[in-house]
Order: sequence, then C-alpha cells, then structure tokens
Amino acid sequence: MISIEDLRLAVTLARSESLSAAARTLNVSPPALSMRLRKLETRLGLTLANRDARRLSLTADGERFSRRSEEHTSELQSPSGS
Repeated sequence: MISIEDLRLAVTLARSESLSAAARTLNVSPPALSMRLRKLETRLGLTLANRDARRLSLTADGERFSRRSEEHTSELQSPSGS
C-alpha cells in the first residue's frame, strides 16, 4: 500500500537535485531517506531514481510516479477533496 508519505517522498525527489537536498526538505537523514526510497522501490517493483553521492535523477518510472504522486497529493490537499 502506498502512503501519503510515499507520495510526498516522490514529489520531493522530483524537486530535488540530490538525495541530501531531499532529505533536508523532509527533515530526515540521507541514510534514512535512502532506506525509505529502497523500500518504496521494492514494494513497487520499480527503480524510481538513479543516485550517487552528488546527483539524483529520476528514471522514466520515477518521473511517472512523481507526477501522479503530485496529482494525488494536490487532490488530497484541496478543500473540496476533488
């Protein structure tokens, strides 16, 4: 099951240049974020991001998932819920 936190993680990754930057935005450590990302990728059966020490780039699957995640989080945050 995908949680709202998983959706926020995907959106933040799409907006960040590095795993460290995403971790700062989400107020978690880079190793904790990396673990969350690996677990999410395992659950989805997809690779969402290519990462190294200095750079983060989304895969095609990651781009699609982050776009849908942004749509869903926007829907959840709208006052009418639709």
